[in-house]
Amino acid sequence: MLKTNEVKLKFYESNWFIWLTLILFSPVGIVCMWKYNRFPHRTRKILTAVFSLYFVGMMIYVNSPNYAKEQQAQEQARTQAIEKQKAIDDQAAAQKKGIADAQQKQLNDQRKTVSDKMNSDVLYFSQVKGKEIFGARFIKAELLEDGGIVIHFKLSENLPLKLVGDGGFIDSVKMFAAFKGRTDYTDVSCQGTYNLGDKFSNETDETVFTLSLNKDTILKTAFENIDPITGLLTLTNVHIINPVLIN
Repeated sequence: MLKTNEVKLKFYESNWFIWLTLILFSPVGIVCMWKYNRFPHRTRKILTAVFSLYFVGMMIYVNSPNYAKEQQAQEQARTQAIEKQKAIDDQAAAQKKGIADAQQKQLNDQRKTVSDKMNSDVLYFSQVKGKEIFGARFIKAELLEDGGIVIHFKLSENLPLKLVGDGGFIDSVKMFAAFKGRTDYTDVSCQGTYNLGDKFSNETDETVFTLSLNKDTILKTAFENIDPITGLLTLTNVHIINPVLIN
């Protein structure tokens, strides 16, 4: 079996390297082409003439005033493009900040409006606090002619099982405590309703839970220190607890 000895060329002896250097820097390509005998002799002469002229022309062009002007114009164009993009970005950032500031101002104004209304309108205050404390069980708040506040809510206890209405007591304590510091009312009454049925299966929502405190009692009571059931019953001016709520 015959073996052929293949000589592996170094990269600078290869055709691709010579073509690359002829284009990028012709003198190096011409030297490599002749030194390593790449291409036929006639082809080398032609390539030498062509790329010599190419190189000389490039040197003349690079050193000409027009080339310097072109480079300067390109640099100015790049600078202008960067400045234009920066101006666009700055404008977009300013618009975004303006929108954010306007939204924050609107939110602050809304909060201030709510806060002002909470401070000046006791009925509105009662409705907001009622929803906050009783949640989905809140029905409505009423302002009576004598300045009394009535909070209506649904009892969540299972009355047929005769469970004590602890939730009604605990939430009523929170409601009374919310009025500490206010003086624009005479008393607060928390009234819990429950859906009751008679022997004919007629169902009606009846008030089965009522706790009332006057303003003076609310202002002087530390609600966090009293028992929400036994302590509250000793304070109330009026309390009506339907018998089915008592064990």
